[in-house]
Amino acid sequence: MRLFSNHPLFSDESVRAFCWTLLHSLWQGLLLALLAALVLFFTKKTTAALRYRLLGFLLAIFIGGVCLTFNLQWRHELDQAIHGKPVVLIDGKTLSELSDAAAAKQPLLGLVSRDYVDDGVSFFNAHASTICLLWILVFMLKCLKMGLDLYLIRRLRYRGAVAPLPEWQHRVRELAKKLSLRSPVSMLESGFVQVPSVIGILKPVILIPIGMLAQLPAEQVEAILLHELAHIRRQDFLVNLLQHFAETIFFFNPAVLWVSTLLREEREHCCDEMAVAAMNHKSGYLNALLHFQELNLSGANYAAAFPGTHRGQLRYRVQRILGLGNTKTLNNMEKITLISCVLMAGLFWLLPVDDVQAQTQKIEKERISTINITGEGTAAELQEMTVRENNGKTYVMKRVEGKVKEMTIDGKKVPDDQLGNYDSMIRKIDAEIKADMAQAERDRAQAKLDMEQAERDRERAELDRAQAERDREQAELDVEQAKRDVEQAARDREQAERDRAQAKRDIEQSVRDREQAEKDRAQSERDREQSEIDRAQSKRDVEQAMRDREQAEKDKAQAIRDRKQAQKDREIMGNLIAELVQDGLIQDKKSLSALKLNDKTFEVNGKKLSDDLHRKYKAKYAKELNYEIQYNGNGYNMSSGHGKIE
Repeated sequence: MRLFSNHPLFSDESVRAFCWTLLHSLWQGLLLALLAALVLFFTKKTTAALRYRLLGFLLAIFIGGVCLTFNLQWRHELDQAIHGKPVVLIDGKTLSELSDAAAAKQPLLGLVSRDYVDDGVSFFNAHASTICLLWILVFMLKCLKMGLDLYLIRRLRYRGAVAPLPEWQHRVRELAKKLSLRSPVSMLESGFVQVPSVIGILKPVILIPIGMLAQLPAEQVEAILLHELAHIRRQDFLVNLLQHFAETIFFFNPAVLWVSTLLREEREHCCDEMAVAAMNHKSGYLNALLHFQELNLSGANYAAAFPGTHRGQLRYRVQRILGLGNTKTLNNMEKITLISCVLMAGLFWLLPVDDVQAQTQKIEKERISTINITGEGTAAELQEMTVRENNGKTYVMKRVEGKVKEMTIDGKKVPDDQLGNYDSMIRKIDAEIKADMAQAERDRAQAKLDMEQAERDRERAELDRAQAERDREQAELDVEQAKRDVEQAARDREQAERDRAQAKRDIEQSVRDREQAEKDRAQSERDREQSEIDRAQSKRDVEQAMRDREQAEKDKAQAIRDRKQAQKDREIMGNLIAELVQDGLIQDKKSLSALKLNDKTFEVNGKKLSDDLHRKYKAKYAKELNYEIQYNGNGYNMSSGHGKIE
């Protein structure tokens, strides 16, 4: 058996101890079931809370007993791995010790063969790894299912859940205060639940089916909410989760599953009592129970759900609310099962498996003191068998090929016609001799194996002695090395003192560096803020530069246009002065001191000219509307309705 044996946790001893712990948990579970039945019988007049505590205490004691069993079995397996073959422990004693103790009290038990027990022990020891592997596979599958269920329950909080009206939220807070519940509780309507349920530990949530608030009277809704708040007040979601984990571990133990079912029923009874006590009347709560029974709904497995809709469970709950006490006891099937288990366990240990012949053989063997045989038992050489009993009686038989030819008892010859009366005794003696010879042969073979093992042990001892000598030499070297290590430790201590002093200086320097770093960080923060300001200003400068460049481009284009216009105006002014000279209005350009030409008048050197000349020059040099030409000794000015050109 070497499954996972490379790791100490999965060694052969650990695997066997775990396998036997699982097997022991079966009879421990039977004891748990018997105690639970006694609790149900003697607590008919008590409260549900007391029943719940007693059943929970029994389940906790069972789990603690299983853990203690594993510890004891593991330690025993480790001890047996060193000193001998593994045996089964029951109450700290071996089967041999128990059998001897029972035989001392009841001689009949000493005659019972324990071969079936030894075969069972050998089977489970040989297949412990397979049993543990099967348990691990089932346990992992159940853990996977449990994790998936918890994930789906968590999704109920966020998937398809809506908050009810604020009035109901406020009512939930009032009912929570009524039960002295301090942790905040929220309520959601969900389309994925069929009955009101509680999920969550730190942030509990009450999930109610969509439409329930509108279908039920307010009194019944408050009764249901009080029941769910009682679950939150008692931390039942966490307890239920731990209970499911225990059921996952002991999935093979029907007693544990049955007690766990009883715990769930009593938990509902406890919440019923708390809800009824808070309401001060029972009618609304009973109506709510009956309403959900009519709908024939069922709750979530891991959530604390309202209510248990099994018909028998509903009857017990109604009877308790009406004040009829704990009517829940063992039903006929549960009684039959428990009694059958007790009887089977008793028969397993007390029923003899050997027949009367085993007792007779033992008595015959204990009555005979010595047996002496000589001769081959052939026709040529008779076989003489001398049997001496404890009381001194002596039988001498002469046989040929197994048949008695002559027999004497204490020297008196037995008649030939009475020799047949002793055939049964002789056959039993022959069978015993044959068994002893076979045992002697096995002992001889075992002695040979032991001798070979002793030789190997001697060779091993020689190797160990040589190794011990090497270890002694190595120890001397280690002593010298230890001396050097002590000297080095002293030097290291001195160096450590210097390092400590340096560390102190480093700490002081680090403090200064930290202060400087704080200053640098503050300065860097100011620099960062200033850089942000500079960056913003730079951005504005870039934008302004872009606008200036665009304006410069416009100014440049305007300057080109102005230059062209100025060149054109100079040509027009030159032509105008030349025509004035030609028409004899002025002698030359120098004689022109003032000129004004617009839509209304035409004046030269302050003298207004005729309308004909005005129309002529206007048509030629001032065609545009509101266009005006002025000239004085310093220069000319031309303007129009669109602007002014100098």
